[in-house]
Amino acid sequence: MLDRRRRAEAISRGAAPFLEPGETVVHVVQVGAGHAKGSADIVVGGVPGTVYSSRPLKFYGLIATERNVYALRLGGKHHREPEAVLLKWPVAQVSMRRNGNKIYMREDEETPERGFEVSSLFGKRAKSLVAYVSRQSPGRS
Repeated sequence: MLDRRRRAEAISRGAAPFLEPGETVVHVVQVGAGHAKGSADIVVGGVPGTVYSSRPLKFYGLIATERNVYALRLGGKHHREPEAVLLKWPVAQVSMRRNGNKIYMREDEETPERGFEVSSLFGKRAKSLVAYVSRQSPGRS
């Protein structure tokens, strides 16, 4: 819990320069997009095998304020430092849904839906984010 809280607080603090004047962070969720795949050959008890892994290629912070929803690219050693704005949409116009460990969002019917994979331990925060955005944009989710 502490690591998740520290991550969310670090992302929130780092997001301040990207927000409009007077905006405050209401919800933050760390997400990933794309995947880097790898494998390693191992031997356990004399039996050879291969272990496969997959991790997000890029990390983002989905941030909701009272006026906007942002997707900020995260960098730094632990992917906690916002570096650039990927998306910025008015919260009242955003349609957002969650399907398992993925969050999908779009600004309007013509905008392609963007999908993000919720990072480990951010499930409850993702649920709160989707609920908040849905309340702010009635009839759009």
